[in-house]
Amino acid sequence: MKLSVIIPTLNERQTIERLLSQIEPREDIEVFVVDNSSTDGTAVVAEEQGATVLICEDDVSAGRNLGAKKSTGEYLLFLDADLDLWSATPATDLLMWLKEHPEVSVGTGKLYQKFGTNNAISEMREVIRNAIPVLTGGYTLMKRPVFVKLGGFRPRKKCFMWWEDLDLSWRAVLARYRIYQLPFSVVHLRPFNVRFPNGDLLGRLG
Repeated sequence: MKLSVIIPTLNERQTIERLLSQIEPREDIEVFVVDNSSTDGTAVVAEEQGATVLICEDDVSAGRNLGAKKSTGEYLLFLDADLDLWSATPATDLLMWLKEHPEVSVGTGKLYQKFGTNNAISEMREVIRNAIPVLTGGYTLMKRPVFVKLGGFRPRKKCFMWWEDLDLSWRAVLARYRIYQLPFSVVHLRPFNVRFPNGDLLGRLG
């Protein structure tokens, strides 16, 4: 069993080093940083930390999809760069848990805000995600065949009334995949930014 960790970045030098230092290197754990031409040295830091760096000058959905395409793991773990993970050996913990729960094809876990960075939107988001597991691009686990079958993340401009991660959740549920709640929580280190969907109806139906 192999885990591929995929992290899209854009000028994340201040956060990517911390995150990558938490992901222990092993033969069955590979890390891809998909950088959108950062100007602050993000890619250099990522390479120094042992990650495979890919360049994608497109939106975050395209970056995640490129990382998935180039990776080789049975499981894909999508993370944001500004996260604090759950233990000193998070990837190992996750792989051990997955070996005990082979039924899990799609999953996510609780995502908390760092103390002092909460706002009304982030709190409302977590109320919803705790009641009904909903995928977030910042913390999504998926078996590779399921990700391929669902077509990966769609471009934001094609997600009418949805964000790209909610769009993927919606398609997973329609395809009758259960979204499992993983027993590992992450902490979002920066304030939650509100971004409204900007898609079109034809894009959603396409």
